[in-house]
Amino acid sequence: TLGWHMDLLDDINYYHKMGGGGGYRSEMRIYPDQGIATILIVNRTNLNSKKHLDQYDRIFFSNF
Repeated sequence: TLGWHMDLLDDINYYHKMGGGGGYRSEMRIYPDQGIATILIVNRTNLNSKKHLDQYDRIFFSNF
């Protein structure tokens, strides 16, 4: 699709796009105010990419 979704992670704005199909899952996030992006790509259909990226991004921002 052409649209991006908007969300917050602990009061930090980000845009994201999720995708997946048989055997894979992905999510890309852009944090415009911080000037960074994070991407998760896995060979697994039923992975909760939002949950995992929330966890990884919090770790990253705590060290930023």
